[in-house]
Amino acid sequence: MIRKGQIEGIKKGNVKDQVEFIVNLFQIAA
Repeated sequence: MIRKGQIEGIKKGNVKDQVEFIVNLFQIAA
């Protein structure tokens, strides 16, 4: 499941966290 920390990182506009978050989503979906 998605952790709160990941969502907060995206809200702050942290590009690195956004990329890691998207990569994690693809890994889970694969």
